[in-house]
Amino acid sequence: MNKLRISLIEGSLLDDFQLIDISVISNRGREAIFQGEIDLSELISWLIENEHEIKSMDIPINRKGSGSLARKIRHFYENMDKTHDVVVDAMFEYRSNHCLRFASRGTNFPEIYIGKSKHNYEISLSDNDSEWMYFIDIEDFFNHLNN
Repeated sequence: MNKLRISLIEGSLLDDFQLIDISVISNRGREAIFQGEIDLSELISWLIENEHEIKSMDIPINRKGSGSLARKIRHFYENMDKTHDVVVDAMFEYRSNHCLRFASRGTNFPEIYIGKSKHNYEISLSDNDSEWMYFIDIEDFFNHLNN
């Protein structure tokens, strides 16, 4: 199973922002999915605070179709019916617990999602420029993050 890692490239936790790398490690090697300057302490705190939701919360829209969490969320917002406030509110809550962009407000961070996808866990992105999805070992990620 793929491993997800967050690494400090430059700076210290005492700085306002640090240059970080988020990578997926597979048997084929290491694939960087994000590199940029963010507040690493804020990201780690957000992940720990949302661990339970990330591990247990299902996406509140059609889970039967294929595609990543990021693709399903993108498709929802591109085609949403604004009259269904309950669904729109549920999606916002889901995003606030699963979208890494919520952990790094005020920075140019892409809409990368982490969460439960059927019987696996994934990290994914779907936008105009890029689309990818990796299944990850969520227990390994949080164990590594907490140590």
